Amino acid sequence: MNFGVGLRSQFQSEISHWRLSTKFMINRLASKKWDLRHITIASCLHIQLKRVIVKEADSMREILTSEGFKARKSPTKLHISKVSLPQHFLEYAKRILQHENIKHLDEEAEKLFAHLRFRQPPIEEDEYRQKVTQVEGKVKEQDNFIEPFLGKEQKESLEKSQHNRIKTQLKRSIYHWNPISFDHSKALQYMIVRTPAEYAALSRVFHEIVHRDPHFKPMTLFDFGSGIGSVVWAAQLVWSSSLIEHMCVDASREMNDIAEVLIKKGSAKHAPIFPGIYFRQFLPVGTDVSNFNFTNFSCSNHRSRS
Repeated sequence: MNFGVGLRSQFQSEISHWRLSTKFMINRLASKKWDLRHITIASCLHIQLKRVIVKEADSMREILTSEGFKARKSPTKLHISKVSLPQHFLEYAKRILQHENIKHLDEEAEKLFAHLRFRQPPIEEDEYRQKVTQVEGKVKEQDNFIEPFLGKEQKESLEKSQHNRIKTQLKRSIYHWNPISFDHSKALQYMIVRTPAEYAALSRVFHEIVHRDPHFKPMTLFDFGSGIGSVVWAAQLVWSSSLIEHMCVDASREMNDIAEVLIKKGSAKHAPIFPGIYFRQFLPVGTDVSNFNFTNFSCSNHRSRS
């Protein structure tokens, strides 16, 4: 989508300037106000609501076919101002980063950003078998005309050659997915390179929900693949008066630890600034709002995603 491409290119162009000090690292999180007007709710987040507003097809048809209709004035278009990360979030992140090796962390964060930028979902087993069969058929078809004229040793040599060519073509045509293990350092890198984009996208989605259903007041929120807690911060922006429980689930204990410290003002000694936030490594039961953004690429197959 246009927003994602533009946002990633902005990150990429600025990475070389964010070096050496915690101050610069925090500026990396705070330097941009992200334009959210081009994000669509479907492309950012799958969210379950207990009420859905449905527009009548006839009235929409009348609007679309009217002579004076302009896309920018469409009733379905939501106008929202640009947003930036909350100032207190930046202060808490600064406290977490103050004892880190910033130069090394920044270099590794740049590598993680590049990896996440081009990451693809893992191929399913049936797709893989189908691809192998397809490649094997093409390679063997190329040698069909000479095989009848070969001796035993030549056929063995041809089979080895075919095997190598099949492996080479499979390496080129199949994305080799590997899970990312988020230890403490990797979790900090993720916070640096992904938080602004995630917070912007989530803010856009939540504001659209509020715009389309102002009476929707969720009391519970479930965030699967919660990372460093971007959903909590974005949800508090719009539903702070109604939310009484956030269930944050992430397989990485280090991610959960950093997310918890962030809502404790950057230090484990303080109390959380948001009420009712729980961190788990396993799935809970039933909530009003469920979030699965930016998580599917971390699931190894279709079964785990569904």
